[in-house]
Amino acid sequence: MITRKEFSAMVEEIAPLSLALPWDNSGMNISLHDEIKKVFICLDLTEKSIAEAEKLGCDTILTHHPILFRPLKTIDSANPVAKNVLLAVKKNMNVYSAHTSFDCSDVGTDAVFAKLLGMKDCEILDLSERIGRVGDSEECSAEELIGKVKETLKIEKVRTNGIRKTVKKIACIGGSGGSYHLLAKAAGADALITGEAKYNDFIDSAEIGLLLIETGHFDSEKAFVSTMQCHLQTKSDVLKYNLDIYAYMTEKAPYDFI
Repeated sequence: MITRKEFSAMVEEIAPLSLALPWDNSGMNISLHDEIKKVFICLDLTEKSIAEAEKLGCDTILTHHPILFRPLKTIDSANPVAKNVLLAVKKNMNVYSAHTSFDCSDVGTDAVFAKLLGMKDCEILDLSERIGRVGDSEECSAEELIGKVKETLKIEKVRTNGIRKTVKKIACIGGSGGSYHLLAKAAGADALITGEAKYNDFIDSAEIGLLLIETGHFDSEKAFVSTMQCHLQTKSDVLKYNLDIYAYMTEKAPYDFI
């Protein structure tokens, strides 16, 4: 058992709140009790993730995406966000979210994404926000890179902007990063790989000759679960905490491709 303060401190060594972007809501979203014995890590707080945490006897859930992101003006159980907040409260579960605090950390989303893609000599793409990575790639065709992305993330389909070119340098951003195409181009990247892009991101990136590959938001960030579990377990062992840490490895994307 550890205290909520000790748990938060441990998470924040991995994902410092000082790195969270101003619009974000990283940190303790739901605080119900001080003693923590079992932690469940997932991407999103949903009815399914709460049920999985309950099966394991967990008293605290650590998510990537904050359940409290847009302001709630009323607590209405017909609202999915309010419903899951009420469910977590009913089950007496604390909820902590490490969102951009993790994304922007040295061991966070973009660093892991770049490592998975085999990028070398990486630098931060947007220094002002610590978002994204840009680095060298083994020279390959667009088709070869697309195949590698699918194989690495274990996905069957991606969306691209149709650019086909030789790739030597890659930029990557987990989550929603299509709007960074100009920064990626300015950094010398031949391709930008991200979880989510808007319609105009596809148009504009094609206009500047940058290959844009969209993997799906979930698949670009799903490594959060195992990565956070590994780092938390290591810190817990060093501190000799009596804490059980579980990862939701069967969590599914909230969309599919047919």
